[in-house]
Amino acid sequence: MTQGFEQYHLTHLKISLIYLLNLRYKVLDAVKKLNNMLGFLQDMESLDELKALPMWKVHQMKGDRKGTWSLSVTRNWRLTFRYDPEENEIYDLDFEDYH
Repeated sequence: MTQGFEQYHLTHLKISLIYLLNLRYKVLDAVKKLNNMLGFLQDMESLDELKALPMWKVHQMKGDRKGTWSLSVTRNWRLTFRYDPEENEIYDLDFEDYH
């Protein structure tokens, strides 16, 4: 093997490793955020408490998804759920990419 060939492959290997490490940290951040969201939802006493968390981009969906709430986990992924105010209960909880 030539030195140029080895250098080429080492460079690409380094780029691949950097990409994988970066991806790993993004996944870990998403898991941590999702875990925080689930804990908050479990502990909250009313849906009004979500208004205090603008960084989660909380909103109620429209159209055929009317009645479903959405929290932003990552750029494309959302934690979605429906809410029963009479029972003060969350149901149809999902982690989805609906964009």
